[in-house]
Amino acid sequence: MPINKISTSDHHTLVLCDNESSTVYSWGWNSYSQLGYQTNNSNKLNFDESACGLVPRRISFLENKNIVMVACSKIHSCAVTKNGEVYLWGLNMGQMGKITHSNQDVEYLGKHGHIVIKPIIITLKHLKIEQIICSEFVTFIRSENNVLTVFVNNTVKTFKIPLARSKNFKEIDAFNHFTKREIPSKVVDMKCSNKSGNNLCFRYECGRVGI
Repeated sequence: MPINKISTSDHHTLVLCDNESSTVYSWGWNSYSQLGYQTNNSNKLNFDESACGLVPRRISFLENKNIVMVACSKIHSCAVTKNGEVYLWGLNMGQMGKITHSNQDVEYLGKHGHIVIKPIIITLKHLKIEQIICSEFVTFIRSENNVLTVFVNNTVKTFKIPLARSKNFKEIDAFNHFTKREIPSKVVDMKCSNKSGNNLCFRYECGRVGI
């Protein structure tokens, strides 16, 4: 089956297939239901083989949803549809943008969260989503025109990514008829490896990097 996109954490993997129904498969550890389906002894809250999906399986609630991208952290997973719906499931530590209440109250790294089996859906139809990255406590969504949407502390916040400008940069006027006077400021990629979302890094179209 042809593959469109793949995302992997230390604990599990998501694969978006390039077929008519945009099928999503997952496998790996499943202690927090981050695979999107139940495995033997799921939510046992210890990382042993009994809470693990060894064989890739289809995530049924994403069928025929026109999924265009997937992302995951160690404890949760995310998928984005063509019309801007964001699906999130797994262990909610505030990085899903909404407060969830469940009997399955779980402590993770000294903080309390809730296991989300039925996905949370947040609609961002007014944005053209270009990239999404997940950490254990933050979900970042980068959209067209350098818009950054952040799911953190059970809230959804929106920011404008700063332009790629330098205080020390001066245009050479002698060539202003042959070169662009403005620095291309479109963000084309972002990365973050910190679980709390610190040190977010952007790469601009002009080749500059902002941290």
